[in-house]
Amino acid sequence: MNKNSLTIDKLVFILLLCGGVIFFCASCDKTENKEKSNEPAVSKVFERGPLAVTLQLKKDHITIAETIDLQLIAKSTPDYKVQLPTLKSGEADLEDMELIDSHRADDRLDENNNIISSVSFRLEPFTTGSVAIPAITVDFYSPDDPDKKQQIITDPVDVQVDSIMNLPPEAQPELADIADVKTVPADLTIAWIAIIIVVIIAALIFRCYWKNRNAPKIIPHILKSAHELALEKLNDLLEEDLLSKGMIKLFYIRISNVLRYYIEHRFSINAPDKTTEEFLYELAGADGQLGADKKMLAEFLTHCDLVKFAKYDPSPDQNEKTIKIVRDFICKTASEIYQVDITDGEKPTQFQEGV
Repeated sequence: MNKNSLTIDKLVFILLLCGGVIFFCASCDKTENKEKSNEPAVSKVFERGPLAVTLQLKKDHITIAETIDLQLIAKSTPDYKVQLPTLKSGEADLEDMELIDSHRADDRLDENNNIISSVSFRLEPFTTGSVAIPAITVDFYSPDDPDKKQQIITDPVDVQVDSIMNLPPEAQPELADIADVKTVPADLTIAWIAIIIVVIIAALIFRCYWKNRNAPKIIPHILKSAHELALEKLNDLLEEDLLSKGMIKLFYIRISNVLRYYIEHRFSINAPDKTTEEFLYELAGADGQLGADKKMLAEFLTHCDLVKFAKYDPSPDQNEKTIKIVRDFICKTASEIYQVDITDGEKPTQFQEGV
C-alpha cells in the first residue's frame, strides 16, 4: 500500500471517529432527557408469595384535557401463571372515567429468570376534582392446581383532575394574536452529522478512484480450439508452396511440427521437444485415447525423419499422402473441449524449424 492510500485511510478513520463522538453525545443527551420524562409520578409495589405487582401512574395531577396513564407490572416465578386484569368502561371499577386504550406487552424474563408481564391503560376522566382509580385484582395460580387461585389486590389511587379554567393565573393558557412566522433554529448536531457523512462518502469514492486509477487492466483471454489452430497452421504452410520451390526438407520439418504441437495441445503429450524415438516411447505408454492411430503416427514421424536426415526424396504422391494423413488425423480427433490461449494474437507456441 502506498503513502497516499495510508493518508486517505487515516482521514476516513478520523472522520468516522468524530462523527461517532458527536452522534454518541447527542444520543446520550436525548436518552437522559427521555429517561427523566418517563419517570412515573406514582409507583407502588404489592407482594404476595411468588408474585409482586407494581402499579405505576405517569402523572397523579392532570387537567381535564389529559388522560391518565396507568400500568401494571407483574413479576412471578416460572412455576406460576398470572392473569392480568381487563378494565371496562361504565362498570363499577371505572365509574368516573372511560377506558380509551389498553395494551398487553409480551412476557419476558429478567436476569433472575422471573417472568415479567405488563399491561397498560389510558383512562379519560369525566369530572374534575379527586378521581379514584379503584383497587385492581390480579389473579395467579400454579399450573399443577389451576382451580386454586390466589390474588393480589392493589390499593386505590387518587388522581387530581383540574379544570383548565380553574388553573392558577400563572398556569392559565394565554390567548394571543397569531404571531409572525419565526425561523426555527436548526439542529446543529444533525447538520454536523450530515456533513461528516457526506465527507466520508466523498473520501471513500476518492480512495476507490485512486486505487483503481493505476490498476493493471484485465485483458480478456481469447481461446481457439486445438484442431482449428492446427488446421490454420497447416493451411498457412501449404500456401507457402514449399514443395514446388524444392524446399522438401523444410516442408517436412514444418508439417511434422504442425502435428507434434497439435498432439501436445489436444492430448497433453509433450511432443515438440522430443526426438522421434523419445516421442514414440512416450506414445506407447499413453492411454487408449489414440487407439489405432499410434501406429500411423509412428510411420508418419519415421517417414518425416527419413526426409529430414537421410536425404530421402519422396514422390509427389507421398507428399500428398503426408498432407492427407495430417489433415485427416486432426479432423478425426477434433474437439471443442481443448482450447489454446491466443490472447493478443500471439502464437501460443512457436513452431521450431528443427528436430
